[in-house]
Amino acid sequence: MSPYHSPWGDRAAATLTKFRGSEANSTDFNNGYWLGATNGTLTNVWQWSDGAAVQMGAPYVLGRGLCQNPFVLVGTQCVHLITTNYTWHDARNQCGLVGGGLIVVDDCDQYHKVALYLAEQDYPTFWIGGSDEAVEGQWRWVDGSPMTMRLPYWATTDVLGKEPDNPGEQNCLELNCAGMYRFSSAWCSHVRRVI
Repeated sequence: MSPYHSPWGDRAAATLTKFRGSEANSTDFNNGYWLGATNGTLTNVWQWSDGAAVQMGAPYVLGRGLCQNPFVLVGTQCVHLITTNYTWHDARNQCGLVGGGLIVVDDCDQYHKVALYLAEQDYPTFWIGGSDEAVEGQWRWVDGSPMTMRLPYWATTDVLGKEPDNPGEQNCLELNCAGMYRFSSAWCSHVRRVI
């Protein structure tokens, strides 16, 4: 066992211990690392060895293409479909409860992969992480970045007509199956499934 101490950004110290296959009475630790956190079986909450809760981020293991259950890898993102209907604001809260957020699809290739995935699931319309609630007409993602306002994202002439429409009224973003999962503005109070 060889401990390694490293300061984190908040100046808290963490102990990193590398186990070898013959250590800790184990037949195989896969040359892994223990960072001093455990998952309580009664609470199912990850805690550091000092008892503080581990703050979980996005459930994606970078570089390995793995997503933690209930998330699945679609393109470059771990996604989870919530098939219960929620308003946009409630949907955003529900995503936070499972360690994620409403999806941001600001890359054309990734958008295409998400749209195909939704079409394969044969589900209707979904809330995604965009709105113009802060400033009317300025569509932004939930991470604050500006949104591309053209094809292939937004509907222009198909079943939905030109989007976004109904300025001042429809301030939340959905992927609408009727429009081949293109972006469509909608009333935030409507209920949709969530991705």
